[in-house]
Amino acid sequence: MRRHSQPAPFRFLLTLGLMAALDVGCSDSHSPTAPNPVNPAPAPGSDISGAWTGTYKTNDVIDCDANQVLAAQATFQQNGSQVSGTLTANGPCGLGYSFGGTLQGYILAGGIAAPGFGGGTAQGTLSQGNLTINVFNIYEFNMGQLQLHR
Repeated sequence: MRRHSQPAPFRFLLTLGLMAALDVGCSDSHSPTAPNPVNPAPAPGSDISGAWTGTYKTNDVIDCDANQVLAAQATFQQNGSQVSGTLTANGPCGLGYSFGGTLQGYILAGGIAAPGFGGGTAQGTLSQGNLTINVFNIYEFNMGQLQLHR
């Protein structure tokens, strides 16, 4: 029995139409009710002013014991998105920096400074009442991480 097939241009257009329909249907994989994990909504009224406590762990495996966890504190003052304060962890390979930067939504970013220290940056994330801050020297080496809470 002989099969009747469609002409090649028709099959091509049909395939192209199906591909376009699938592309339109799958163009946004985010559900309209689910939060977008790439661009989280800004935290309305986020205020980190005040005292925070927690731990600091260094990443310096050459000069320090990277397994040692130190008690850490941070104190912040906030005016709108502008944040200033101090980051401290007393002990061998601890830290004692002044901080100045911004809080945009859930993201804290700014500079750190201390006498005799060449400066650097700090980058943090505020999540469910916890503040995680990574501190970097001027060479962009991640010197360690603070895990803080109120």
